Amino acid sequence: MSGTISQLAKTINLDGFVFHVRPDGSVIECPHDKSTVKLRVIRGGSTQVVRQCDDCLRVVGGAIPKSTIESIDSLAPFDERGEGYFKAYSKAVAMKNDKERAAWFAWYDEYLRSPEWATRRNMVLHRASGVCEGCMESSATQVHHLSYDNVGDELLYQLVAVCDACHEKAHSKKERK
Repeated sequence: MSGTISQLAKTINLDGFVFHVRPDGSVIECPHDKSTVKLRVIRGGSTQVVRQCDDCLRVVGGAIPKSTIESIDSLAPFDERGEGYFKAYSKAVAMKNDKERAAWFAWYDEYLRSPEWATRRNMVLHRASGVCEGCMESSATQVHHLSYDNVGDELLYQLVAVCDACHEKAHSKKERK
């Protein structure tokens, strides 16, 4: 694929950090194209020399030996805000995931109203003779997905006919003893 990041992606600003977002919505982590050598104060007041990305403020590479620096006193101080990059990056990825999840559920809700789903649902209820395959006592009122691997084109063995109580139990997040 040719082109620069700016040609292939749009940018968003979150919590003061710039992120590139591809057309598919995936977030591109900072490439650390520009960095500056800075002086960082670490535990106990000691210092170390590091490269800090000018865009995301993260440390790029390991510590640089002080003996290779001409004048440590002339180095700019390390910008501690870089730790916020991880939170902002996570937020950007979560935003993308939330959008994808919302789009999937919108599609799924529409699918459940489709003639294709109605046909599959009726076939599963017929296979079970209208009896819940969970408790084998109540009337089946729901068709439950055992797997979403083929959602939209399910194999019938991936679907079971269940009553409302068994359907709720199948979706319950409570620990069972």
